[in-house]
Amino acid sequence: MSAESIRLRWKSDAPGFTDAHETVLSLDALRGLQESGAVPNNFKDNFDRPALWGAADAKPPDTTFKEYLQDDEAVYRVMKQLRTHGLVFITEIPNLEDALVKIATRMGPMKDTFYGYTWDDLLYFDSPPHVQLLYCIQSSSFGGASVFVDAFKAAVKLYSTDQDAFNTLASIRVNYHYNHPDENLYHTTKPVFELRPLKIGDTSYTSVFDYLRAWQEKQATGAPLPDIDLTDCLEKINWGPPFLAPFSLKEQTLQPSVPSNTPRETLNQKMDRWHAAARKFSAILHKPDNLHERLMQAGQCVLFDNTRVLHARRAFDAGDVGKARWLKGGYVDKDPFFSKLRVLKGKYGKSKIGE
Repeated sequence: MSAESIRLRWKSDAPGFTDAHETVLSLDALRGLQESGAVPNNFKDNFDRPALWGAADAKPPDTTFKEYLQDDEAVYRVMKQLRTHGLVFITEIPNLEDALVKIATRMGPMKDTFYGYTWDDLLYFDSPPHVQLLYCIQSSSFGGASVFVDAFKAAVKLYSTDQDAFNTLASIRVNYHYNHPDENLYHTTKPVFELRPLKIGDTSYTSVFDYLRAWQEKQATGAPLPDIDLTDCLEKINWGPPFLAPFSLKEQTLQPSVPSNTPRETLNQKMDRWHAAARKFSAILHKPDNLHERLMQAGQCVLFDNTRVLHARRAFDAGDVGKARWLKGGYVDKDPFFSKLRVLKGKYGKSKIGE
């Protein structure tokens, strides 16, 4: 035990696990758990915070396919980049159809969906996959560049300029659906900004502003709570306009302005308020200085955090008509991803405690 942490050494503590290993528990995290009732995941796992980025500072690194397959430390670097920035590229991939599976399963098992394990944005799922992979097998087009944006950064910007719009997208639940006749039909309801539990002690908060202010006030009393910011409150960004379903009369989140308002009038109020906030968020997302653009070449695979980084594609050029373009996609879920990241961090990541 030190002034900052408790170290527990284990040996033969589980059947089949004979190697000695060590658990390091931060005293601040333990005190925070007692004081707050809910410690953000960043502090529980001692992971780095999300690093917000735009066009000027995205700089997603490239890792070669050979290095990624042969070196566990390279896998750790890729997964750590996915944790902090949500975007990374694998390059120099041989022309193999199963290359996508090889890349994905270095992080965890591939998620099976109604598309299958691979397919030739599952936002509307109740539990959207954590990491999405897009592998460019063949491309002879000049257009169709991939565009990526950090939706966490856009949400933080919206919060700083219009808290009412932010609260609207965090509180009003909207419908998403996928309707493919005679094959698949899926429907779910969720807010655009999905928040982590906002709780201090026995008190829960619905407003991020109130939560952050209460957290700072608690810190000022001497409570051993770590510093947090808005990114610690964000769990997922559920943004997919092509998959929006019509608003529904149930789950009204706005009270009628006057008692005589009909359900339809209340629904219209909700729709108007949501659309006004959504337009502001969309405007931030589409600012050129927030976009990272890359024309995918054959033998390249992009990996991105499907709950944070948004992906789109530029239009194809007229001269691209008839040219070959083959992309294969797949997903890895959150639980196996973070399980593998914790294992690799124990081997290759320096602990922030006592380093």
